[in-house]
Amino acid sequence: MLMLDFSHANILLVSVSEKVGNHINELLQREGFPLSACAGSVHHAKRILIDSDVNLILIDALPPGEDSTQFAIELARSKSFDFSIIMLIKSNQYEQNLYQAERMGIVT
Repeated sequence: MLMLDFSHANILLVSVSEKVGNHINELLQREGFPLSACAGSVHHAKRILIDSDVNLILIDALPPGEDSTQFAIELARSKSFDFSIIMLIKSNQYEQNLYQAERMGIVT
């Protein structure tokens, strides 16, 4: 099993849901991983990435009109940043996103 060391991670959560964001933040803190930043849209996440040293991005649901998978792929293709990406996908959307995301190295 591949084990990644995120003990000094700067984590960006991208989620439109404040409730989900709070829950994920609690889970991360309980395991010793403080959330560095939270964004509610692609635009906000891109601004944070320019100004921060993020090395792990968790992508949850985005606002209507914004595609989580396309955003993750865009980030994975970017040569400007060095980070890992994990997408949180609803079970009924998993199959349609799996192939696209995983061939880019995005964990789903």
